[in-house]
Amino acid sequence: MAAFGNAGISTLTLGNKITSIPQRCFEVCKNLSLDVESFFKNTMITSIGDSAFINSPNITGEYEDLYNSLSQKISVAGMAFAGTGVIRQKILKFDGRTSIGNSEFANRTRIVDGNGRVIEDLVLPDSITSIGPSAFNGCSGLHSVTISNPNCSIGNNAFAGCTALTNVILPNNIVDIPSQFCNNCTSLENITFPDSVKTVGSMAFRNTGITSLDLNKIESIGTQSFHVCSNLKKVDFGDCLTIIGQRAFGSSPLEGHIILPETVTGIGSQAFEYSEITKVTIGTKITELPSTCFRYCEVLEEVTLEGNLTSIGASCFEECTSLNSINAKKGLLSLQSIGDAAFINCLSLDITVTLSDTCVFNRESAFFNCPISILRKSN
Repeated sequence: MAAFGNAGISTLTLGNKITSIPQRCFEVCKNLSLDVESFFKNTMITSIGDSAFINSPNITGEYEDLYNSLSQKISVAGMAFAGTGVIRQKILKFDGRTSIGNSEFANRTRIVDGNGRVIEDLVLPDSITSIGPSAFNGCSGLHSVTISNPNCSIGNNAFAGCTALTNVILPNNIVDIPSQFCNNCTSLENITFPDSVKTVGSMAFRNTGITSLDLNKIESIGTQSFHVCSNLKKVDFGDCLTIIGQRAFGSSPLEGHIILPETVTGIGSQAFEYSEITKVTIGTKITELPSTCFRYCEVLEEVTLEGNLTSIGASCFEECTSLNSINAKKGLLSLQSIGDAAFINCLSLDITVTLSDTCVFNRESAFFNCPISILRKSN
């Protein structure tokens, strides 16, 4: 609770019976001034909640860990001092080290070497064989990362939330990009995948600044892997690709002609919603288009179907207001069902299609405000 949020307090005294500061307790206290290390060592505090002092600019100090008056280490939530003048640092030495532990450097404003020099360009040497989950999560001072050991194992969220990170060099033998690997790394504009990479985990590069992707060797793209990448315009798929997960590219402004190769067998719902593609070609092994797959692709004009579709999910092409052509190479008689709102408000789809008389759909719902003409034919 924001018990004192936006309050005008300038000084703070905590009694001996107060052992924790709840989340957002002192958020946006613009007049509150204190040095964290000297202040908390005179208290009985054992935990500081998430965003407890967020956006309180006169909270200052540098520390590795905070301790109370009993020399007990204080548990500090990741965003406790976000938006303040506090620098939370930790020393990283590689002497004899073979791994980076789980959350070991998480939410550190600054990482320094054994000589006190700030590390912005992190090079993990060959001696590092494993990087634990969330190892560097939220390290806002990292600008680049190089992982040298070709067989290094990498945990989920390893570099998530590193908002200043612009470059990541992956090890040559990496096969699977872990989930949330660089999630919310908003400054990351480019990523090059070694040919060894086969899968991209869920949310691996969600909400990054990536502008283009070469996915020619990728076999599987996870849920939300490239979701809300607001600068992502161009993607090249290769003939290794089999699966595109739910929301994989949703709310990312892909442009031009997207070709889903013959190897693709499945697409998740919302996979390309809100994109800016103008054409899409769908390979023969895709037999079902899921719900909301191309919803709100407002400049999509043409859909080419290379194979036999059996179903089009609810809201699949909802609000595709520029869609004017469906080029079904083998016709649409294989369709067994069309979901509600599948073509709702497709205002430009003034075409005639022939459907089997066994195809199930609600004409008023599936094609509401769509000028399409439908003929029925017996199988």
